[in-house]
Amino acid sequence: MVTKVREVEPKDLYYLYSDALNRCRIELLSADDETIEYEIFEEFDIEAVSFLHPEALMKLFQSGYISEEKMKKSEQLRELVDSLRENEEWSLESFRHSKNWVAVLEMAEQIRRLK
Repeated sequence: MVTKVREVEPKDLYYLYSDALNRCRIELLSADDETIEYEIFEEFDIEAVSFLHPEALMKLFQSGYISEEKMKKSEQLRELVDSLRENEEWSLESFRHSKNWVAVLEMAEQIRRLK
């Protein structure tokens, strides 16, 4: 038996995309370790891979849920996140001390403010 994967509707995709951005908040810099571990290294980690993916962003743009500017900024955010992984900064210690993490959090804030 072949199981067909159900495609996510744009409205639902937008909700999941927004949830990913909302987890990546500048306020987390002063949060306790457990909160950071959960919000960034469990939830955001998974969500960023899926909902900041170029195909997901294009679908949101083509459906009118995000602007071209928001799509491009979201692509940049994904690139920053990927560079943290590649440069071994995907850790709580780096989150606490790396200016690159501050850049990620600030960019997520900028994207949330865009229309």
